[in-house]
Amino acid sequence: MRSEEEQAVLEQQAHAHMMRMQEAADRSFSYDDRGMVISYCAYIEETLEEVILRRLVDCKQARDLLQKPGGAISEFYARARMARALGCIDDQDLADLKIMASIRNKAAHSWQPFDFEERPISDMARNMSQARYLVPENNTRRLQFAKRATELLLTIGLLSFWTDRPLGNGTFMLQRIDQIAFEVRLVPRASTET
Repeated sequence: MRSEEEQAVLEQQAHAHMMRMQEAADRSFSYDDRGMVISYCAYIEETLEEVILRRLVDCKQARDLLQKPGGAISEFYARARMARALGCIDDQDLADLKIMASIRNKAAHSWQPFDFEERPISDMARNMSQARYLVPENNTRRLQFAKRATELLLTIGLLSFWTDRPLGNGTFMLQRIDQIAFEVRLVPRASTET
């Protein structure tokens, strides 16, 4: 059990995390489709690393697993699977992160034009779940990706502030996140205008 002082510090850290991630989301959304995907995924990958490191023993071996090239959990989807194994995300989040990893790979490893409204990217984005927050009826695939990526970026990090134990089978602290969602938008600023 945390003291009131410890809880207050965690609340401040969580709020600072949300503000930092909101800035990251705004920056990512300002890029073209390819840049947006690569940027969002880089932020999510970094957030997954931070969350996993918080749950592992602070030692060289843990850091090497995550940070050393070729480390067992040094890549995006490996980190997502580890986050699921640690109870930091649920099965739907993992499925969406797998799709994001595939979209990111298409964006990063092709010289072909990259557009969310073209196949196969539009098909992959269509298979992602809808964001829980601020979802207008007529989302473009780009906006759907951005909203879900922003939500994952924020919630993955936030959940790690409020619990030191696994979250079980997707039993998330959504009421607490809902409270904070009113303080900080969970979507890029530009997307609220559509």
